[in-house]
Amino acid sequence: MYSKFSAKLLFFTFAAIFAGCAAPENSKLFTPPENFDAGSYINPEDYGYNLNISDQKTSGLLPDSSFIPASVKGGYNHAVKEHLDIPKKVYRNRLKGKVILDAYIDSSSTLQYVKKMQSPAKPLTEATTEVLAKSEFNAATLDSEPVNSIIRVTLNFGMEIRTR
Repeated sequence: MYSKFSAKLLFFTFAAIFAGCAAPENSKLFTPPENFDAGSYINPEDYGYNLNISDQKTSGLLPDSSFIPASVKGGYNHAVKEHLDIPKKVYRNRLKGKVILDAYIDSSSTLQYVKKMQSPAKPLTEATTEVLAKSEFNAATLDSEPVNSIIRVTLNFGMEIRTR
C-alpha cells in the first residue's frame, strides 16, 4: 500500500514538525533549580497582602508595614505591554482563557521558578512565562531586608470573534 519512499517521507515530515516544537528557552523556569526550597519563600498573604501582584490588602487584614511584596519594575501592566508576544497559533486556534502562575522571586530580585496554577492551553502559558522571563523584579523586603517571596501572575487572554 505504501512504498518505502512514502514511509520515509512521512517519517521525515513528522521529525521536522517535532523539531520545530522544541521547548522555549523559558521552559527551564518550570523546573525548580537545584537546592530550591519553596518553603524559604514568603507568601505575602502571611503579612496581610493579596498574593496577586498588587499592594492591595487581603480583606479583613491590615498589611504588615514591615513587609513589602515583590513587584515588577515599571509595573506589571507595563511589562505585559512591553513583552507580551502572542503566538500566531493562539489566534489561529482561537485560544482564550485565564493563565495563573506563581513566580518565585529570590532576595536578589531574580525569577527562580514558575509554577503553573491554571492555564487552558500551553501556548498561553508560554506567552505569560515569556513576559515574566523578560521582566525585571524588585525583591520583597521584610524589615528593610530583601527576602525570597512569591507573586501570583494572572493574565486573561480573550478573542473578539467577528461575525458577519
